[in-house]
Amino acid sequence: AVVGRKVSDRALVATASAQLLALDPLHHFVRAESWLTSPSPAALAVLTDGLRSEYPDQTVLELAIGYARRGLTADAVTLLNATASRWKNPLLHAWAAFLEQDPTALPPSADVAFVFPYRPETMAVLSWAAKESGHWTWTYLLALNLWSFDRLPEAEGLLRPLGDAPTEPAFYVSRAHLIEKSGGDPEPDLRRADALAGDDRGVRIPLIQYYQRRGRWNDAREASGRARQKFPSDFNLDLLHVRSLIHLDRPAEALAVLGTTRVLPSEHAGDSHQMYAQAHTLAALVSIDAGRLDEAYTHLTDAREWPERLGQGRPYDPEERLIRFLMGRVDERRGRAADAQQHFEAVARATASDSAGLDRLDLLGIPALRSLGRGAEIASAIVDRAERQDTDPGVRQMADALARVAAIDGITPRYPNQFGDLDGTLLVRALSLPGR
Repeated sequence: AVVGRKVSDRALVATASAQLLALDPLHHFVRAESWLTSPSPAALAVLTDGLRSEYPDQTVLELAIGYARRGLTADAVTLLNATASRWKNPLLHAWAAFLEQDPTALPPSADVAFVFPYRPETMAVLSWAAKESGHWTWTYLLALNLWSFDRLPEAEGLLRPLGDAPTEPAFYVSRAHLIEKSGGDPEPDLRRADALAGDDRGVRIPLIQYYQRRGRWNDAREASGRARQKFPSDFNLDLLHVRSLIHLDRPAEALAVLGTTRVLPSEHAGDSHQMYAQAHTLAALVSIDAGRLDEAYTHLTDAREWPERLGQGRPYDPEERLIRFLMGRVDERRGRAADAQQHFEAVARATASDSAGLDRLDLLGIPALRSLGRGAEIASAIVDRAERQDTDPGVRQMADALARVAAIDGITPRYPNQFGDLDGTLLVRALSLPGR
């Protein structure tokens, strides 16, 4: 098709174009060739209007790079210059300036949103642009390009000297990530991104997540609180806020937020029910400690529900042992022995397995069997499994202590991986409740 256009062989152009369209009826190259053969506003409109993907500017860039790769630099520049005003991707201008080696055609700065500078061919373009312009945006885009090919030290080396000059919050999130990867402190950049965020919701989230990863739950709560004031109906921010409240042992506030949250079914909704159950379980434990047993039972009943508004459907066989065990303990104290027995039986059934070593929730089977008067089964059903190699040492020691009705307080601090997280803490609190 290109040769036919260059030598004015219309028959060759028609044949080649027909063959291409037979393979791919949406072949953008054919429309580009039609426009280059007979340039007109109508032909350009056919080309640009046919680019209906999410990022049509990327298709234009791919076409232009294809022409440049074949030595057709003038065609590539013509295509880029004709379309650059329609789409605001600065790479269209940068490529045109680079191909012509004309620094005056390079924009003095770039709008870095939605640029996606991830092609290997673009590294040379951005290296040239960063050298010719000196504006931070071209250096930032070059760093992103290097990052996309796992050249993280080089990317970080470009971004560090830029200091606080950049005004784009995403810049600081990016540099924070690279600094953290190299063992540095990302917090100053994350805080600056948060301060510059304005109406950009996404760049506020990394600071919240940073605090949460480090267990700085009050700082995380304050950061998510500020974000929620700006975006009061954002369920992602609601869930992040709830996570902090739960870890701060503030279940009533967490449940108040969850009560008005509407979560879209998505990958972001994966933890919504877990936090909902955790909040109700925490609230139940508070009520148990205060002797408000009916209130505790209501919270535990709610913890077994799967509200549709939280974006998750109930699994066929959900994990409920912790909740059912606590319901059994509450029913014991309320004098409802038959109901308590049903809950403990459910725990025992879910624990009875000899296919693998013991996990931490299996520990609930020991007091459950004892409450059922089946203490003789503890050794065969649970303790023997604890001796298998795939059982965590902390779980093994906890099983031994529970089987001997010994104190467990000294075990949990030695095994933070098993008992130091929120679910582990809830488990230990449940195991510490005395039976009746």
